[in-house]
Amino acid sequence: MVSEEEFKKLRARIEKLEKAVSAEKSVSKKFGKKSIMDHFKELKAEKFFDKPRFLREIGEKLAENGYHYPLESLTEPLQRAVRRRVLGRIKKEGKWAYVKR
Repeated sequence: MVSEEEFKKLRARIEKLEKAVSAEKSVSKKFGKKSIMDHFKELKAEKFFDKPRFLREIGEKLAENGYHYPLESLTEPLQRAVRRRVLGRIKKEGKWAYVKR
């Protein structure tokens, strides 16, 4: 069996580790930084993706909101959003368009 004193030490150690892990997870939120996925979710909540949107339109809307990303850097996060089922993707006029899911 573990003595009461050892138990208290272990409990304190676990609490300290849990705080450290939760702090790591919330670093970007702590400083107010949003991920690109957060921006996509906001646009979805604003009903921006109610009709199909092309890459250029998404980049322009983000720029209007003050988030400037090169269009090339949006393709990978958009594909990730599709895989995570945050957004859907359809082929329109030979190009991919993104829609709400």
